[in-house]
Amino acid sequence: MHSKPVMEAGGGEQLRHLAHELHGHLSVISLGLELLEGVRDDEDQFREVLTMIRSDGLGPLKATVAALLKNAREVQQV
Repeated sequence: MHSKPVMEAGGGEQLRHLAHELHGHLSVISLGLELLEGVRDDEDQFREVLTMIRSDGLGPLKATVAALLKNAREVQQV
């Protein structure tokens, strides 16, 4: 995600970008969970929404958090 630790390389801008990414991933998950309630009786739609939550929300969120943790470890080592 970042070539330099956030705190070393223009931290403010990168932190804003990170916050935007996190918000986007959480929005997908939140909206998806709301949609699941409405389609719980339709197995195909339920599966489709669940797949969307995993691929567009949870998967990218995990990757963003992993990058954030990696960055935090790099900052600690400096």
